[in-house]
Amino acid sequence: MGFWEELDGSGQPITNPKTRVRVQARQTYVFAKAYQMGWQCQISEQMMRLGVATLVEQCQRHDGLYGFEIELGKGLTHDRASLYDSAFVLLAFSAVAAAGLKELVVLPAERLTLALESTGKRQPDGNGYFETLPASPQRSQNPHMHLFEAYLAAAAAFDRIDYLERCTKIRDFVLRVFFDNGSSTLREFCFPLGDESSVNRVEAGHHYEWTWLLQKHAELSGTAVCRHAGELFASALRLTEPDGCIILEHTLDEVPLRSDRRLWSLTEALKANLIVAHGGDREALTRAIENLGRIRLDHFDGAPDGGWLDCRTMDGCINGCSIPASTAYHIVLAFDELIRISQSLND
Repeated sequence: MGFWEELDGSGQPITNPKTRVRVQARQTYVFAKAYQMGWQCQISEQMMRLGVATLVEQCQRHDGLYGFEIELGKGLTHDRASLYDSAFVLLAFSAVAAAGLKELVVLPAERLTLALESTGKRQPDGNGYFETLPASPQRSQNPHMHLFEAYLAAAAAFDRIDYLERCTKIRDFVLRVFFDNGSSTLREFCFPLGDESSVNRVEAGHHYEWTWLLQKHAELSGTAVCRHAGELFASALRLTEPDGCIILEHTLDEVPLRSDRRLWSLTEALKANLIVAHGGDREALTRAIENLGRIRLDHFDGAPDGGWLDCRTMDGCINGCSIPASTAYHIVLAFDELIRISQSLND
């Protein structure tokens, strides 16, 4: 019971029963969004219910947090508490609630929130959350970004101001610890004092993602967009190749570190350009159209119906032959935003 981790190049399931919790959560989110969009609502509702049942019955730890990996039908095989995975579970619950099945998820969402705010939270307040339990001394911005995203969605779905207040604290923590004022970039990690061996990095895709999230936070909270949103957006544009391709990772000096070109980076660029265009920036609208063209050309053309080519090398070769289910979340969210902004611009 649950969703497969990936499909092969022809679109058929790779039937490995081991799967990450985040994949179960992201697929639940995808079908909740599909239901809201009116796509085969009976099937979408069935998949939503399947996803919620899988998450609650197979992925949850005894303390209310969520683990890292399960074997479908048997439960957790890697029960390390993961902030990243827990955040996506809450995002899935929020999407299901927004789709009209709030009664299905209100109690699991509340239990998870209580666990995050007690067991999962570092003290004193304002120091973020444990990325994993047992805890690591290395801090990471990415799980906090997705918890920020989940709390934003929960604030809207459950109509609760306390989730927005938590978002503000996460934002302030991330910008204080990970944002480099000199380069206006966001480091992925913060290492313990004395650690000289670990290599830090920046990711243009995450800069675009934060641009969109900070704008959404301002929309929902009725506050001004913080200055960092514009600075991160400018940095993301600077890290993007002249032809619109987005390299996955750069060093802190903005030298390419990994030259893979992932589909998800382009979907985040699309979201960011759309929301900036919604504020009146015509150049951002042009870039959004270019993002769409690049997504189609590099990642949809040549893929099986309904599938995608997830990764290319810098010279354009396909890198890997499987279709990871985890990318569907990025695609659906980006096209949901495209529909929302397009309708708004046409009004």
